[in-house]
Amino acid sequence: MRLRHSVPLAVRALLSVGLLSVVLLAAVFTLAALPTVLILEVLGDSGAATTTELNRTLLVGAAIGLVIAGPGVAWTLVRGVRRERRALLTDSRPAESENGENAVSTACRRLAARFDVPEPRVRIRSTATPLAYTTYRPEDPLISIGSSNPTVVVSEGLLAALSPAECDAVLAHELAHLANGDLDLAAGLLVPVYAATELYEGPDSPGFDPVGRAFAATAAIGFGVFSRGRELVADRAAAAATGDPAALATALERLDDTNGRTRPTADLRDHIAATGAVNVLPIEGDSVAGRFGATHPATATRVERLRRLVAAE
Repeated sequence: MRLRHSVPLAVRALLSVGLLSVVLLAAVFTLAALPTVLILEVLGDSGAATTTELNRTLLVGAAIGLVIAGPGVAWTLVRGVRRERRALLTDSRPAESENGENAVSTACRRLAARFDVPEPRVRIRSTATPLAYTTYRPEDPLISIGSSNPTVVVSEGLLAALSPAECDAVLAHELAHLANGDLDLAAGLLVPVYAATELYEGPDSPGFDPVGRAFAATAAIGFGVFSRGRELVADRAAAAATGDPAALATALERLDDTNGRTRPTADLRDHIAATGAVNVLPIEGDSVAGRFGATHPATATRVERLRRLVAAE
């Protein structure tokens, strides 16, 4: 099935790319700062620099900064993504026939055919926290673009909390993300977010507060604008694929009810932010940008839209 894209989603994508481009340019100029200062010091010994010389110096400084620091930043990014992907697959095992886990694999196979995407691997995570997310293996490329099969991870807690129909709806949500290319899109758009975090907020960052925090917040907002729109699209596609929007609505309500269960924590949020893993649940913990940087719409908003689909049937 083909996923239809709306005008609001296109506007969200343009706004997201615009904000993240600003952050990426800020990161480039940050890398260019030291070489530029050194060149200006040299020019200062021979007289005042003209505007043309200053512009040329800034470009040369940016080029030098990228040549010197670019490979190091890229290596840090790849190493960090692989580390976080390993963390996302920790304490997980391939889905087996025991405890009904083969039903998860069967559902993923059926939904993959429905969405016309390669069948993903399915793993079960040994935790009572209700989780459902999609990621790549650590050894896969940073952005695979169809060259690697992703892995859908669901937790024991999620399987225990949901009915079979609700579980199918959650799996359909994950497969909808794959059909929409969200995993690769997120990985690409997260490069400015990661760069801002490393340059302005990381333990080894030179420290540019409060300007640095403003850029980091802008990156979080830009990615949040993108992510919230894609979540709503995945919800609609999952409802269409299963023919049961009420199942996803009740699943979201159950998973958002924290009574007797543990919500995903900020630690998992950090893993997902670094790898671009797409998760059906909002992650507990405040973003540097607050609610404007949230990766998911409010559960009440998602449920309301799904209920409208039920009423329209």
